[in-house]
Amino acid sequence: TINLIVLVDAALTRAAMVNAIITATEAKTATLTEMAILTPAGAFATGTSTDTVTVATTGLGAPHAYAGPATVPGWLIAKAVRQVVRDSLLAE
Repeated sequence: TINLIVLVDAALTRAAMVNAIITATEAKTATLTEMAILTPAGAFATGTSTDTVTVATTGLGAPHAYAGPATVPGWLIAKAVRQVVRDSLLAE
């Protein structure tokens, strides 16, 4: 199971919070693929049936309307998720 808690030190609209979940999930999946993590059937793993992503914000500043990987908050989310997933898998 891969449980991610993403804390954003900014304000995000509700739509951007959903976007942040998508960005975090994409980053997790990309990392699993890059690390060649496979399912028991030999396919590339994209996660497990019990993975979760929680996004919380501090609400500071003007709200960001988007949090995809081409935005500043999204890029930072993706970078952090990729690093933490990679570090976690290497520690096993």
